[in-house]
Amino acid sequence: KMLKQIVIALCAGSSLYVSAGAMAQSEVSVPHTFTAGTRAIASQVNENFNALADASNSQAASIEELQAQTTAIQEALDSLLAAATQPKEQMVCTNFVSESITWPGAPGATTTNVCVTSSEPSVTFRASLTSIYQDGWRVITVGGSDGSSRAAFVFERPLTTTD
Repeated sequence: KMLKQIVIALCAGSSLYVSAGAMAQSEVSVPHTFTAGTRAIASQVNENFNALADASNSQAASIEELQAQTTAIQEALDSLLAAATQPKEQMVCTNFVSESITWPGAPGATTTNVCVTSSEPSVTFRASLTSIYQDGWRVITVGGSDGSSRAAFVFERPLTTTD
């Protein structure tokens, strides 16, 4: 009689464990149901435990996969945060665009840009888009289209120890 109570208690405890895990993934069913006052057959109890173990192992694999995904997401966020918080230098350039050329630096364009940087705001200089990109600058915004054939570009690049 004591063994029967232990088996029933283990099955009840196991089904509570599975119920908590089932909320996270899917419902687990056991092949045999036991009723009070009837005999529990060892092979049926073992089949129930095997079903619970299989469900538990499946959830453990899912948890490991989620942990790996969480780690990858955290690493990507850390990288983005590091890039976002890295000191940056900015540069503003303006130019005059002819009617036939819609983008300064396009093939055949001779347009140069008049630029100023955040590190030397009192110094203006001329530069082509090709040289700007070769120097590591990346455009972050473009403005213009006020009918004056003038466009303004804002560029950004990470500050380096030589800047």
